[in-house]
Amino acid sequence: MFDHLDHDAFRTSILDWYGVYRRDLPWRGDPDPYHVLLSEVMLQQTQVHRVIPAYHRFLARFPTLGDLASAPTADVLRAWAGMGYNRRALYLKRAAQAVREGYGGSLPRSVEELERLPGIGRYTSRAVACFAFGVQVAVVDTNVRRLLSGFAGRQLTEKETETLADLLLPSGRAADWNQALMDYGSLVERARPQRSTVPRQRFAESDRFWRGRIVDVLRLHDALSMPLLLAALPEAGRDEARIRSLVRSLHEEGLAEFAEGTDTVTLPT
Repeated sequence: MFDHLDHDAFRTSILDWYGVYRRDLPWRGDPDPYHVLLSEVMLQQTQVHRVIPAYHRFLARFPTLGDLASAPTADVLRAWAGMGYNRRALYLKRAAQAVREGYGGSLPRSVEELERLPGIGRYTSRAVACFAFGVQVAVVDTNVRRLLSGFAGRQLTEKETETLADLLLPSGRAADWNQALMDYGSLVERARPQRSTVPRQRFAESDRFWRGRIVDVLRLHDALSMPLLLAALPEAGRDEARIRSLVRSLHEEGLAEFAEGTDTVTLPT
């Protein structure tokens, strides 16, 4: 199904980009299972810049999973103030209680056991297993799903996305790879135009629109390889020839620089 795609080039491009642009997030430097679980639950419906201070406040109030399990529900809800979607706080406390009662206070390591905890779904169980315990599984959020559709050149179903994510997973580097995809996917989402700014005509009918999108993506980077640029433009489909042609026209007009030898695109210096 995906044999025609250059998996190695995509992996190399993403990991090289991640080596330079990875986000420095507090729960990444300390993969304590409780900290990872807390961050993943908070990130489900809340942007990263809002999660970081709330994450620190919550840990100051409930330093361990045991502290959370023993805390009055009212205190947990108060500590969750400002985060919204308060049901997440209730499920987090119930999960802590289930861990205390069923696992001796330590989070289970397997995806299957994690998914049986209250409020812990498929995504969160895989994220905790990977980032906290090093389990080699793919972790797919909304931005990663969109990014992989861009790489494939078409809108993927949920099953197809998981199949491709599993195929791309580099041996022994699941945590780095999943975080790299999330970071790059998040950046691509920030470069996406708001719905109200998208022309009514079909995307394929407007070179002007796609030239603007290419420049929008380049604004967020010092340099991009062509595979990464293509992945950042999933709505364009896998029309590599067209994107290359537009990049060359931008280069000729002084709006971008394209190094044919290294297949790298940048904004003009």
